[in-house]
Amino acid sequence: MAAFLSLLGTLGVVAMVLWRILRALHMARDLAGTAQTIAKTTRQMKPKPKTPAQNPAQIDNPQEAAALLMLLVARAGNVSKKTITRAQTDKILNQITRHFEFDQAMAESLLIHVAGLGDQLNSATKVDAALQSASQLIGGAVSPKELIELEDMLMQVAHAKGNPNTAQKELLNQFALRVGI
Repeated sequence: MAAFLSLLGTLGVVAMVLWRILRALHMARDLAGTAQTIAKTTRQMKPKPKTPAQNPAQIDNPQEAAALLMLLVARAGNVSKKTITRAQTDKILNQITRHFEFDQAMAESLLIHVAGLGDQLNSATKVDAALQSASQLIGGAVSPKELIELEDMLMQVAHAKGNPNTAQKELLNQFALRVGI
């Protein structure tokens, strides 16, 4: 009888161990399914990259608008409005990486993008409209402190190759008037 009880106890222990292993496998399968669901949900919820503006009037991102303003300041008064100096380019990239917390590649990409938008501004009227649009967007989207920081950024770009020229000063004054600083 003792042998039978011992055998019955051993079978009970083996059955319990097998039951625990099966439960652990079911839990692992459930956990894997939950992980896949979370990963799928995370991918679905991840914001889609915003399509960059195709023309200056479509800009709806304050950082994009600020970068365009920096480019307009750099180009103001140049005989060939499509070119800026290396010092101006470096100053704009420095401002973007420092204030927007972009890495160098992202800053260069943004500058190339806004340069393409700036190339579409082939008249004083279009430049003025872009300045007004960008100023309104930025004025409504950022704090007064950030407006002052942006004005300082624009001033630094204007001083990148020496003292600002008359066109740069005028553009800076127009920006300041339009945003109320």
